[in-house]
Amino acid sequence: MPDFDLILWDDEDDLDGNVWHIRLNGLTPDEVEDALSGPGVRDVSSRSTGRSSSYASLLNGRSLFIVYELSKEAGLVFLYPITAYELLQD
Repeated sequence: MPDFDLILWDDEDDLDGNVWHIRLNGLTPDEVEDALSGPGVRDVSSRSTGRSSSYASLLNGRSLFIVYELSKEAGLVFLYPITAYELLQD
């Protein structure tokens, strides 16, 4: 997982924003943040878009796939989650 200083979230009522998008997938911003800050985060590239993404796990064992963009401003690195969804186990 790349180092980052802050995770950026859109307003909750922005229907085009990242909060709304991950909620449609049954997740909350807190769950995404917990997964990104937990151990065992694996970086990959999204096969469909080529964007940066990570496999990450929550403490309860749920596995997430998180697609994000990184940006830098004023010496800080910002992570903007584009989408996230739970990986279903067989």
